[in-house]
Amino acid sequence: FLPAAEMVRRLVPADEKVIMLYDHRLLYFPRQTELGTPYFQERYFTPPPRNLEEFVNECRHKRINYILLSMTPRHPDRPGEYFRAGLVLTDYLHELTAQKAAVILWQAETAALYRLDLSRYSSGPAHSP
Repeated sequence: FLPAAEMVRRLVPADEKVIMLYDHRLLYFPRQTELGTPYFQERYFTPPPRNLEEFVNECRHKRINYILLSMTPRHPDRPGEYFRAGLVLTDYLHELTAQKAAVILWQAETAALYRLDLSRYSSGPAHSP
């Protein structure tokens, strides 16, 4: 958690927000940080995008440029739908990375910080979970 907060401080410009997926400890983060975990809040990705195109459109519309993805193990109190949505969003980030429309700025065993560059996104066959 602390290394992720430090990397956000170092790598994300002060005027940018960070959307945090699958972790909710944002009190001490040094940038504007908002929860983006589906079903945990309603502003972002709830319900989860059905395909990559919807994910990209939501990121563009809501001006999401940085995503901090937590990769912590399953939690016994979280429903299965929570994890299925997480896998889908993780897949979308991997697809964007493969297209060079997202860059992993930092990665550790439990988290990864992505910068989106959706000007590089090229839509192709729709990906569905």
